[in-house]
Amino acid sequence: MYKLKQKEGYRKVYDVRLCKGEIFKAKNELKGLINRLDEYTEEFIEASENSEELRDKKKRLERKILQKKEDIKQLNVDLIEYEELLKDHESGKLDTEYTQKYENKEEEKNIRREKRNEKRSKTNSENREVSKQYYNNNRKASSKERYMQKQYDYHYKYFIKNSAKLPDFMRRNLQNMTNNKGYIWRGIWFYGAKPIPKIKDKDGKMVEDNTLKMHEIVNKETFIRFKDEEGKWTITKKEKSSFRNNTNFKTNNHFRNKKIKY
Repeated sequence: MYKLKQKEGYRKVYDVRLCKGEIFKAKNELKGLINRLDEYTEEFIEASENSEELRDKKKRLERKILQKKEDIKQLNVDLIEYEELLKDHESGKLDTEYTQKYENKEEEKNIRREKRNEKRSKTNSENREVSKQYYNNNRKASSKERYMQKQYDYHYKYFIKNSAKLPDFMRRNLQNMTNNKGYIWRGIWFYGAKPIPKIKDKDGKMVEDNTLKMHEIVNKETFIRFKDEEGKWTITKKEKSSFRNNTNFKTNNHFRNKKIKY
């Protein structure tokens, strides 16, 4: 309250002094305009070659003089008001107004402080939530990454271990197979070593054959997986040929029925 009253006192003293200075300056300017106007006498204007121009200048000076007098009049009114405010300030009449003004400022300050605290609290809460969410996401991502890395390591080791045990007849066959054929053995897909063959499409253009034929070896059984051009899979079980069994059966019977001479 004291600082506010002191500041208001400085302001009122400044207003009075500034107004007096403006009045002093305006009176000097008015005096100069009047002196210049006195030079434009009728004898001087009539004797000049540019009488019309001089009359215009005289009229402009007269308008400036009138305007300057109005300014001085208004400044005198302002000075009276400033001096009365200064007297009221020095007599203590404005203390109630200062008190109200001080309380309003303090109230506004408290409101701004509460808003800042609320905003800071909200920001901190949001930052904590964002940090928590980031931590959880990061933890999940790290956990998932570790899990995926374990899976990669496991399947890679499985591939290295079991691909080394691929039967020799499959290895030989793969060397002569095209890349759209192969074997599925112990869950590992082995493709042929030769390039994918070219076939004609519906428009007669030569394109790669997108069909895929895989022989899946499961224990002593073989399943044939086939994917057509539309990507549709079909699985059929390969039946064992009875030709070899019949041949062996006939051979055995032949030796059984044949008499052996000693």
